[in-house]
Amino acid sequence: MEIQVIPSPSPEIALSGESSICEGESVTLSADPSATGIEWYLDGVLLGENGAEIEAQEGGTYYAILSNEACTIQTESVEVQVIPYPNPEIAISGETSFCEGESATLSVDPLATAVEWYLDGVLLAGEEPNIEVQDAGTYYAILSNQDCSIQTISVEIQVIPSPSLEIALSGEASICEGESVTLSADPSATGIAWYLDGELLGEKGLRSRHRRRDVLRHPVQRGMHHSERIGGDTGHSLSKPGDRYFQAKRPFVREKVSYSTSTPLRMP
Repeated sequence: MEIQVIPSPSPEIALSGESSICEGESVTLSADPSATGIEWYLDGVLLGENGAEIEAQEGGTYYAILSNEACTIQTESVEVQVIPYPNPEIAISGETSFCEGESATLSVDPLATAVEWYLDGVLLAGEEPNIEVQDAGTYYAILSNQDCSIQTISVEIQVIPSPSLEIALSGEASICEGESVTLSADPSATGIAWYLDGELLGEKGLRSRHRRRDVLRHPVQRGMHHSERIGGDTGHSLSKPGDRYFQAKRPFVREKVSYSTSTPLRMP
């Protein structure tokens, strides 16, 4: 009588790469191709795949049942780990457009194991998930979770320069009675209002355009003349005595102009 020994398939599973893969990637699992029957399982659930190779994209425990006629064997198990990418969003605390001297805070996924911040493509110092930004430009970050890296969305930061807070005079600050001197503010300002002794001058259109929330308020001394940039002309003619200074949007710097009138001497 002839005895036939049917060889069992190899119980090993070969991998095409690492068993840890990034989200969206895959690894190929290969069983013994000499097996006449193959059934693949993931976490004990039949996958419905019967080829010698499968592409594994989900995390879990893989194995196969291999058959050669009446001989059946279960392969070794392979654990596939899928590493998720960090969230590519950037959270912003504050506005993306702010005045010179102010700032905003940018924050990324705190679960990232490594963070690199960039401004206009240049790597910035620091690896914290939160940074305070004061410079204009395009910010983004490279986030890593183990060996899986992703670039975040980009955030455009605009820094609005503050107008010059100096007041230019057309002549001397001391003038004769009946004369005048012109005070000129920065014409690049989008809004200007002039004040005399702490009170808004009643020039056309100025009072209705006043936005209190945009202005830094400081105590106004009695007898002071100042201006506040919220709407109006850049130049203002003055013929009343007093000290004048200019009050504007942040950052706050004050330019003070002292000015008085005198009575002309009567010549003999």
